[in-house]
Amino acid sequence: MVSIIIPVYNLEFYIEKCINSCLKQTFEDIEIIAINDGSTDLSGVILDSYALLDNRFRVFHQDNQGVVSARNKGIFEARGEWLMFIDGDDYIPDDAIAILLTTVLNDNTDIAVGGFFIERGLKVFPQKNSLPFGNHSKEIACALLAEKLQFSLCGKIFKRNLFEGLEVPSNLKIGEDAYSVIQLFDKPNKISLVSSPVYYYVQRTESVMNNPSESAIKSRILFVQLVTDFYKRKEYFDDIDFQNYYGRWLLNEYFSFLRMGGKTDDFNQEFVLLINATYLKNKKSTSLLPYWRIFFLRAYRFSPITGQFYRYIFNKLRIIIRKLEN
Repeated sequence: MVSIIIPVYNLEFYIEKCINSCLKQTFEDIEIIAINDGSTDLSGVILDSYALLDNRFRVFHQDNQGVVSARNKGIFEARGEWLMFIDGDDYIPDDAIAILLTTVLNDNTDIAVGGFFIERGLKVFPQKNSLPFGNHSKEIACALLAEKLQFSLCGKIFKRNLFEGLEVPSNLKIGEDAYSVIQLFDKPNKISLVSSPVYYYVQRTESVMNNPSESAIKSRILFVQLVTDFYKRKEYFDDIDFQNYYGRWLLNEYFSFLRMGGKTDDFNQEFVLLINATYLKNKKSTSLLPYWRIFFLRAYRFSPITGQFYRYIFNKLRIIIRKLEN
């Protein structure tokens, strides 16, 4: 059996499309576990109505505790040997589970990673995952940090026992998926890749990532610290190849932190020193990011005021580009 876990918070306009895509799966030995995380709209009512219509659908209601708590509840209640995660405003094609499950069973692996679509307005952009460096722990970690593998828990299938001992702080609002994936991908000897798209990721302007709060900015600081602490325990942390991709990732996270409105003084100063003194001078790390991001970071290194000016220009251009794309 495959258990599909859906955390839900105030998604009354999206959740039905998500659930219907799960119920239409060609592989039928499934259960759908929806966790209503204290929704204040009609999401809970909608979920209860589905539970009455199909015995494969189970719903649990809890006070608002965040997506980490909601997913953990789903994992605890799951009966399946395999787990799949879907965000309540996304959806999956009819053969998604069949494709992923067939792959892990044929390959005798514990994780399968599928291709996916990014849906932005009326446009859909196909995306693929890859393992360009190899299929073992260090190579998988490099692929994640280089964004050759998607950080999200979604669009993948996992053997349930991988989640034993998984630790993700409940106050992690940004990067909770990525921190989970980093730990999970470190456990198996190999993972399977599927070129076929198995997930539609719908980008909405009101998401946490697009409208960062002060708590979200603090959460990114926590995320960077957690990931760094995790990798520092690995024997390959000081490996040159790994350091190149870790540097690329740290630069990108610092860029995202600043773009969200974070202040240099609030970021871990050990990381700021490493970024300015080491990684911004690392040709390999900087070559793995768009030049304009590196220019942005160097502007902040020169002067926070200069950096804030470029941040203002960047965000204005980003809004214009998004409008043109839609």
